[in-house]
Amino acid sequence: MFGTVDRAVSEIRQGRRFPVYLLHGDEFLAKEGAKAIVDALVPSHQHALSVEVISEDRDFASVPARLGTLPLFGGAKVVLIHESKALVSKDSVERLITRSMDAWRS
Repeated sequence: MFGTVDRAVSEIRQGRRFPVYLLHGDEFLAKEGAKAIVDALVPSHQHALSVEVISEDRDFASVPARLGTLPLFGGAKVVLIHESKALVSKDSVERLITRSMDAWRS
């Protein structure tokens, strides 16, 4: 699915859910969008037991185990990953640095 966070939340409320939501762009907007999606997926009183947050790449190896664990009281479970470098290509970073240096020089 491609679209806005509002569209994703609307579809979740209509019963259409996807196994993965990927938000990118401005950090603040992505985090706010993730919060809205999580709130639509999991009732707020179940967040403590049904939402797991990973915010450092060193914890990324635990994602498969976290995804395989069922929520304690049933319902939806969310594994929320913030600011991961897993989807960043080394080539893209190097190209970005080169382009930035070239722009700075000119």
